[in-house]
Amino acid sequence: MSAELATLFLIMGIFTLIIVLHMTNRYRLKVKTHELLEKSIDKGIDVTPELLDKLNQDRSPRFKDFRRGIIMVAIGAAVLCFSLIIPQDDTARVFRGLSLLPVFIGAGFLLVWKINNYND
Repeated sequence: MSAELATLFLIMGIFTLIIVLHMTNRYRLKVKTHELLEKSIDKGIDVTPELLDKLNQDRSPRFKDFRRGIIMVAIGAAVLCFSLIIPQDDTARVFRGLSLLPVFIGAGFLLVWKINNYND
C-alpha cells in the first residue's frame, strides 16, 4: 500500500473517530439528563415545565452558527497551511482544493449568523 493511500485512510479514520466520539458523548449527556430527572421525581422534587424547557434547550442558534462558522474556517485554514508545508506535487494541490470546502461552509455559517434575525 502506498504512503498516500495510507495517509488518506488515516485522515478519514480520524474524522470518523471524531464524529463517533461526538455522537457518543451527546448520547451519554441525554442519558444522564434522563437519569437525573428520574432521580428527582423519585425524591419528590417538583419538575416544572420551565425546568424541562431549560433542560431541553440548547444554546441559541446565533451562537451555534457563529461557532460552527469559526470552526469550519479554522479547519480549512489549517488544511491550507498543511498543504503549503508539504512538497509541491499533486497532493499539495488536492489538499488546497479540499481546504476550500470547510472554508466555504464556514463562510456560509458566518453569513447566516450575520444576516439572520434571531429572536433570542
